[in-house]
Amino acid sequence: MRMSLRCKVLVRIRLTGGEAAAIREALEPDNVRMPEGLDVDVRDDSARDVLILEFSDAGKDGINHLVGTIDEVLEHVQVALGAIRRC
Repeated sequence: MRMSLRCKVLVRIRLTGGEAAAIREALEPDNVRMPEGLDVDVRDDSARDVLILEFSDAGKDGINHLVGTIDEVLEHVQVALGAIRRC
C-alpha cells in the first residue's frame, strides 16, 4: 500500500500601499486551471498590506510538484511587483 503525503504551505509577503491587492488581482487568472489535487488560494489583507498565498496538495503528484508550483507563483509575484514599482 502506497501512502500519499498531504502538504499545506502558507506564505505571507509584507508589501506596501495597495501592492498586495494589485498582485492578488494579477495572479487570479493564472490560478484557474490547476492540476487535480493542487490548490492555490491567493488573498490579501489590505489592512496590513500582506499578500497571503496558501498552497495545498492532496499528494497525487508528490511534494516536488507542490514545490515547483510554489516556485512558479513566487516568480510571478516578483514579476508583478517589479512592474507595479516601475509605474
